[in-house]
Amino acid sequence: MPLSTLPIEIICMIGERIPTQAGVKAFMMSHRLAYSLPQLREALYNRTRENRLNFVLSWACQKNNQDLALAMLQLGATNRCDDRGESCGPLILAVEEGNKEIVKLLLKHDPSIVHATSGCGDRALKIAISRGHIEVVNILLTQSIIDPSENQQDLDEIMGGSYHLKNKEPLNEALAGGNEELVRILMEDGRFKLDRNSLSAASEGGNEILVKMCLQGAFHRDQYWEKCPLSCAASEGHEGIMRLLLDDGRLDPSEKDRYGRTPLHCAASGGHENLVRILLDRDDVDPDVKDMSTVTPLSDAAKCGHTGVMKLLLGSDKVDPDTRDSMRRTPLSHAAVNGEPAAVSFLLATGKVDPESKCCMGRTPLSWAAHIGVRDNFKILLETRRVDLNSRDEDGRTPLSLAAGSLHYSNNYKHNGTAEAYPDIAQEYRDICHLLQGRTEMAFPPAQESRPRGTCGAPPRYDPLDIIEQLLACDKVNLDAPDHKGQTPLMWAAQTHQVDAVRLLMATGKVNPQRRDNDGWTAETHAEKRRKPTRPAYDTTGWDA
Repeated sequence: MPLSTLPIEIICMIGERIPTQAGVKAFMMSHRLAYSLPQLREALYNRTRENRLNFVLSWACQKNNQDLALAMLQLGATNRCDDRGESCGPLILAVEEGNKEIVKLLLKHDPSIVHATSGCGDRALKIAISRGHIEVVNILLTQSIIDPSENQQDLDEIMGGSYHLKNKEPLNEALAGGNEELVRILMEDGRFKLDRNSLSAASEGGNEILVKMCLQGAFHRDQYWEKCPLSCAASEGHEGIMRLLLDDGRLDPSEKDRYGRTPLHCAASGGHENLVRILLDRDDVDPDVKDMSTVTPLSDAAKCGHTGVMKLLLGSDKVDPDTRDSMRRTPLSHAAVNGEPAAVSFLLATGKVDPESKCCMGRTPLSWAAHIGVRDNFKILLETRRVDLNSRDEDGRTPLSLAAGSLHYSNNYKHNGTAEAYPDIAQEYRDICHLLQGRTEMAFPPAQESRPRGTCGAPPRYDPLDIIEQLLACDKVNLDAPDHKGQTPLMWAAQTHQVDAVRLLMATGKVNPQRRDNDGWTAETHAEKRRKPTRPAYDTTGWDA
């Protein structure tokens, strides 16, 4: 007999007698009529295991399912964060999604939730403000959830008088979001006042009306800011705010934050040319100022490849294009790693930089490009013919050694060394063993014939294999140069499981696969060491068959 022909009472009786939640769920899926029966839903909820109540409640709050949330609360689900206020409790999840009815339900069921866990109510209000959920903010404010003065006092004690912008007060959170309506609501509430960080928060938000309001309030330059207002505006690229603050005349355009970074550093890092131009036009701004790590705005611009900013900075006679930071790295060294090829070319074209300058680790810009695997920057440096191809760093590693064991490879292997990331990890290990033993015909076909470059899913700009090929094409490169641990480029390629790199090196006929390092390990031993430890060891004997 079809389910739809049964009386509702019988359907409910059947559902109430099914012992498991899975059984009730399957019964409800048998016909759409079952979904509309509250008795069956109640039977489903009542069979929720005790250790699943909180999970189901959190899911219901996030998905705005009021009936399910109410049922879980009635069954005893906990409507709270953890003791440290760090977990995403039901209230936090509802606030994040702006589910105002769920928020009302949770607060009605347990009004003390916002006080039971330290910081829970404050966190909920900040999240609602940052997401722009005005109605939720109004609901939370009616609960008297926080004491702003007490909260500020605690923060000052914790931070030693410094208040990090990431831990914004609710009012500063609204200012940083540039939301005038939320600021008005909080100001009218009477419990929230402008503090010494409000101007910085408003400058970050980019709303000129709110910045003017903060400027009209009392603030003192001698009070410590985690990040000064001008730096906040410079980081976000707010030109109008920058001009407004400078015209006010009470702020120092060269003021440093706790890391020694000035507004010019922030503008250069963000590539905001207009802001850099505004600051450079002032006599009270040093274009070659150094932060606590002695990094200059030029190095910041070079890191991010902002060539336009670099041109503006080098247009001043006060900027040294080959300056060194505390790690003895130059702008060219930073550009070789993080910048765009245009930034590397621009610095070399000045004729005022040394492409062979070494950092505290003994690495040249060429070595850094090889280590990271930035092929275009490596090619540009190589074409200058002013670089040492066998330059050694403090560990005795050459550019070829660094490319063979590229940081791009090792990081991917270390963090993604799973069966899903490397479905053929066993095959890769066997291929390396075949290549090292000279049995090339038994190894997997070369990359150019069967699989794309960069088996780690590297973006095109990162290709250590291309760098290895560039070095192999040069006659003066020592292909078997050991580092201070006795490890050769072949060993580095083997331990990072780069079959194609091993293939390229073995094809030259100039490397010794039987060579041992200071610990007596060969390239094959290194390949075994880096193999996934949960997999069984492979016996390479008898593979000739």
